[in-house]
Amino acid sequence: MLSFTLDPKMLVEGPYESSEHGELDLTIRLACYHKNYEVGLYTELFPAIEYYSFGVFSNYKILLESNPKKFDRWVLPVGVEMGFIRRVRTNVFHHGSDKEEDVLQFTFGVNASVR
Repeated sequence: MLSFTLDPKMLVEGPYESSEHGELDLTIRLACYHKNYEVGLYTELFPAIEYYSFGVFSNYKILLESNPKKFDRWVLPVGVEMGFIRRVRTNVFHHGSDKEEDVLQFTFGVNASVR
């Protein structure tokens, strides 16, 4: 499975109230799957705010087939993901100079979606 996800609000409004135009916030997921589970890799790229994340995920897939005419092939994947977030932050010092700091932090999350 290969999926690409865009944040529609960021495409239209941008990341800040003062944004003059939209920006690209893209998530890419690549997974191997079996009937009831999937494991994979993900990355999120949001260059406008210098935000990047990458990691691994595992989902248990709940098949919504109780009423085949309405939900044939619908799936509810629920799982966990862990990885790293990389950001570049600008710190303002009292002497008027700025210093950019490259920060890498561990992240853990719970996810769910409907397909």
